[in-house]
Amino acid sequence: MGRHPQLSIAVDSELREELEKLAAASGRSVAEEIRHRLRLSLHYERLFDEQTRFLGYDLMSLARAVRDNSRFDWHEHPKAHEALTEAVRVWLEIVTPPEVQNAPWGPDDPKTLGRTLARSRREVKQAAEAARKQAAETQPAFDAAMRKIREEIAAQKVRGRKGRKKS
Repeated sequence: MGRHPQLSIAVDSELREELEKLAAASGRSVAEEIRHRLRLSLHYERLFDEQTRFLGYDLMSLARAVRDNSRFDWHEHPKAHEALTEAVRVWLEIVTPPEVQNAPWGPDDPKTLGRTLARSRREVKQAAEAARKQAAETQPAFDAAMRKIREEIAAQKVRGRKGRKKS
């Protein structure tokens, strides 16, 4: 990656250690990890309004509370999943916006729209997972081919300037 304008920030040793661990786990340098996380944060701020971001945080907090109270993550046990489903349903009832008079909605009823959106999201995630698996399966073959090419290049005798024939 090319040179970037520099931005100096001070972080405490605990944050630096956490960034170093995250960078090592992701295969990025600490600077790349920081840039990645800043871009992601800014992307979500542009994409979602504040109330929607808070809803995301609330849902993550509910998932954490299910784990803390059941010893299972919501995706590890059917009962933990059921507990999170109920917590989300109740939370969404609590944060229901007030009724809006004469506000046009559109041709679909809300439940049909919600089911359609959820199924569409599932299809997108399944396609992304299939692509990720395919990439993971082909990566070793690609790496082996690249090693072979590098070895062949290294094995070739490259003649220096003095070894060239004059025309």
